[in-house]
Order: sequence, then structure tokens, then C-alpha cells
Amino acid sequence: MHRLDDIAAAIRRDTLDTLTAIGHEHRGHPGASLSIVEIVTALYFEVMRVDPAMPCDPDRDRFVLSKGHGCMALYAALARRGYFDPAHLATFRHVDSLLQGHPDMRKTPGVDMTSGSLGHGLSAAVGMALDARMRRSPSVTYVLVGDGELQEGLIWEGAMAAAKYGLDRLVAIVDCNGLQSGGRVADIMPLDPIDRRWQAFGWNTLEVDGHDLDALVVALRSRVDGRPTVILARTVKGKGDARMEGNNRWHQACPGPRAPSRTPDERGRRLASTRVAFGEAVVELWREGRPLAVVTSDTTASMGLDGFAALAPGLHVEVGIAEQNLITVAAGLAAQGRTVIAATYAAFASLRTLEQIRTFVAYPNHRVIIAAGLGGLSSGIEGVAHLGLEDIGILRTVPGLVIMNPADAVATSTMVRSAIEHGGPVYLRLGRDDSPVLFEDGYEFTIGRGRVLSEHGWDVALITSGPIATEVVDALDVLASEGVRGVAIELPTLKPVDRDLIVGARRRARHLFTVEEHSSIGGVGSAVADVLSETVPGIVHRIAVGDRFLESGSPAELRVKYGLTAEAIAARILRVTTGVRS
Repeated sequence: MHRLDDIAAAIRRDTLDTLTAIGHEHRGHPGASLSIVEIVTALYFEVMRVDPAMPCDPDRDRFVLSKGHGCMALYAALARRGYFDPAHLATFRHVDSLLQGHPDMRKTPGVDMTSGSLGHGLSAAVGMALDARMRRSPSVTYVLVGDGELQEGLIWEGAMAAAKYGLDRLVAIVDCNGLQSGGRVADIMPLDPIDRRWQAFGWNTLEVDGHDLDALVVALRSRVDGRPTVILARTVKGKGDARMEGNNRWHQACPGPRAPSRTPDERGRRLASTRVAFGEAVVELWREGRPLAVVTSDTTASMGLDGFAALAPGLHVEVGIAEQNLITVAAGLAAQGRTVIAATYAAFASLRTLEQIRTFVAYPNHRVIIAAGLGGLSSGIEGVAHLGLEDIGILRTVPGLVIMNPADAVATSTMVRSAIEHGGPVYLRLGRDDSPVLFEDGYEFTIGRGRVLSEHGWDVALITSGPIATEVVDALDVLASEGVRGVAIELPTLKPVDRDLIVGARRRARHLFTVEEHSSIGGVGSAVADVLSETVPGIVHRIAVGDRFLESGSPAELRVKYGLTAEAIAARILRVTTGVRS
């Protein structure tokens, strides 16, 4: 096995070198990548029947990386196996790269299944194994899941189906490193005894040292007729780097130089995080004696709620990586008269938990505030699975649900208070990292009311919502330099919207534009068009990301590519106002 040892060492080195080189702006997940190096090495260089020269061979073995955040190790393995030039590794998480923030079968040679939103990989692997059986193919399907990922209910639905159909050419590997985003798996949502759980679901169960290549190869080749096999691979998160081993600070981080300290943007505006402001506002409201409860889905720290959890542990419920459970538990708490905050990410809130929000939160009119981080382009480096770009359009269809989209940290603080006082269901869209602060302390907010942010004239009216508002305000200055006078209007609530402000803007402005970090369907543009179609019909020019799936890239890179910088917004407007075709 000396050859495999050397390959594993090279893959680990490539993984660390890449994650160091890409910097903080494109930071990956070193801990989760390093823990699986030996597993992907054993699979791709000893066990799996694959040939990079025949990547679409129907009888090849398949591999699904369900814990997609560990993909840097997979990419390093694929590069060394010959699926693509290793030079591509340096582009990881950059715009236009083959190598997305989570595995992407549309972009990366050798990737058999897109992943990223945890819990889905096993069911996908079940489908692949069923297809192989239908074709009488010798193909074996392997799927690698995280131990924290086992908290997702879909994992166990897939496990039941695999056992029912006796998929003995399906092998699941669990990366048992004992840690997940928010801390120790045993603290967040205990899973032991894992082996007996799998056995109860009808699986052949093995346990190995996940860094022992000899043991891994033997286990990966072991199968029992008529039963799927699961391998519990005991690993160390961050294996191979003394700084990272067992240290959850490296769940997502850059091994290179520290991120630059917070500085004002190029226009001198200070920067602050809406997620941090949200968490601080929750603590302040609790200190005032508000009857709050907070439910998180392995999002306590990432959503800025660790302060609340420390101060009021009896009012904090951590359900683990289980978003549908998150919303339904919150609904149950609210049904008893509490005001409940449920914290997750925008893509998961709008897509994975839509039924729970609609039927169990909005229909009974429960006091649940769904706080959704990573909205818009703020999660860009993670790729398509985490980009929340359809959320507002989807949730605007839910009756009775108020939708708030604060432009900065100051607005966030005020809007959290308003959401608590509202007395019904609220969706609060938040960003990720620091963004420019647009408002001064004392920001006033009323649900359903918008505001004029900046007014130079009424040649054009730009209606916007969320942190992109700073780009819109800056675009007015660019337009003014070209002799076009405009007004920027903010809609901090997108349901209900300020109908009077929208109608007034239509009547006064020669041209009306909407600007948003969202799909061109269902968001600000659609909300404005809905109002005007019933009042003062007119053309609404929509500046958005379009009707498309996006890709990995920093928020700044994606704004440039998709025309959402101040300069690009102004250029688009000038093309319309001067009659020049795009």
C-alpha cells in the first residue's frame, strides 16, 4: 500500500495548498476535506472501476459525495486520477471555474452527482444502484456522507429504500469525525449507537479506521448478498495538519494569512454583518423580557445566535441538520403561545421547508420569524446548492407571510424588533459577511412602507431591496455624471409592498427600473409589476440575475459577471434611456 500512501499524501498536500492559495474571499472547508483523503484515495486509486478516458462508460462505478463541502479532497483526487488538468485546482470557488463550492455534475468532469444541501446523496445513490440493477450492470455505487448529516431525515428514507430493494451493490461510507459546523455531533444531536441504527434499517454494517488504507480497501470491497453495506469510517477532522486536527475552527476557513481587518468600503461607509446584527437584536429583545424561543439547525453560531444560546440555554433548541424539523418544531412551540425564531439559510428555508412554512406556520398564523442567512449573492462561493436566489419569489406566494429584506445591519436590528412585535409569521432575509452600512442609528421602519434613499431627479426611478441598495445609490451618482437624474427607492418589505410609493414612482418617472439580487422571476420586479398591472400599467425594466442557475464565485465577482455593480446598473439604464440596444 506504499503507492496509496504516497497518493494520499499528495492529495492532502494539494488540498491544503489550494485552500491556502484561494484566500479568505473564496474560503473552503479544510477540516471536512482532510478527513476524507484516505477514503477518496482508496476509492479512486484501488477500488472503483473508473477510467478518465471513458468518463461516461455506463458500467463504471459511481461515487456520490453527499457531504459536498469536503469536495476539495475529491477534486484533488480527480485531478491526480486524470479527469482534468491540476492547474484548475487554483480556480476553486472562483467565477467561471470547473470546480464549484460543492460538487457539480454539470461543470466538473468525473462528478457523478451534484450535491451540497446535506442529506440528499444517499437517496441519489439508491437511484443509481436501482438503475444499475435494471440494466444488469456490474456497476457498484458508493456514497460518502457525514456523521452530522445523518441528522437529516431523508438519509433514513434512503436507507429504508435501499434495504427494501436489497441493493447489495450499494456501499455507503460515513465520515465519523465527530464534528459538524456548530460543534460536536454528540452535543448537537447525538447519533450513537450509529452501528445499531444502521443494522435496524437492514444494512450490513462495518467499522474501520478511516485513515487506514489497507482496512478501507478491504471494507470497500466487502458486500453481503441481498443487503446494502455501510462503512463507519472513524476519522479525524483536519487530519494531517496539526493546527486543524479535531479543531472545529477549521470547519470553514482559509489556512493562509488571516482575513484583512474590517475597513470602510471605497466610499468610506463602515461595514457590518446583518447576521451579527440579527443575533445582537435577539439578545436585546430577550433582555427586555420578550417571551422568545430560538430554534436552530446547526446554525447557532453561523446565524449569530451563540450569544443568546449562552445566556438563555433553556430557551434555545438545537435540532441539528434538519431543516424541516426546525420549522415544524418552531410551529409546535408557537402553537403554545410563544414567539419563536427559526434560523436557517435562505435556499433551505424557501426550498426544503416550504410545505412546513405554508401549512404549519403561515396557515395557523403562528408567531414564527424565519431568519434566513446567505440570501442573494452573499453565499456565492458555496455554489448553486446554497445560493438563495428564488426565495422571495417562492415565499411571496404564501398567504399571510410578511417578507422583510433589510438593506444593512442597522435596518436589521430595527426590523427584528418589528418582526417580533408583528404577531404573525415573518420571513427575514439576511446576508452573510460584512456589507456597507447605509443607514444611521435611529432607522425607522414600518411593515409595508418603503422609502426614498436618494433623489437627484425623476428621469429614472430605481426600486430596490436588500444590501444591493448601496450599489443602486452609487449608480445614481454615475448616472448624474452622464446627465441622467434619478431616484433610488427601497422596499424593505416585499410582502406587503408599498403600493402608493410604487404607483407614485411610476407616475413621476420617465423610466422605471427594479434592481435585485434575486431571480428575475418573483422578486422585486414581479412585486412592482403586480402593483402596476392593477393601477398604472407601464414598462418595468428588471435588473436581476435572470432566470438561471448561478455558480460559485465571491459576491463581488458575481455582481460583476451578472451586471449588478453600480457601474453595470448605470450602463444598463443608459442603454435604455438613450435608446441603445443592450
